[in-house]
Amino acid sequence: MYITPPAKLEWCRGLKTGDIIDAVKTDKYYNKYCWSKAMILTINSDDIMVEYLNEYSKEDTCLHLGSFEVAPPDTYSKDFNWRLSI
Repeated sequence: MYITPPAKLEWCRGLKTGDIIDAVKTDKYYNKYCWSKAMILTINSDDIMVEYLNEYSKEDTCLHLGSFEVAPPDTYSKDFNWRLSI
């Protein structure tokens, strides 16, 4: 069971629509997971809807706000910028 640390809960409370975050992206075809940058489209009480940046598929994804799949920007996707040149 994942328990959200207090510092992360505080960060989550400050998020707003349009913010860029790190989020786990799922490739359903290959069943692979990786960290990527995502933009928050909507925020509900416990969930956020995100759109992954530089993604060929424009499928929006719903993530639980306090889950391990959501992190501050550049926490897990520091190597993201090279993808923009592809």
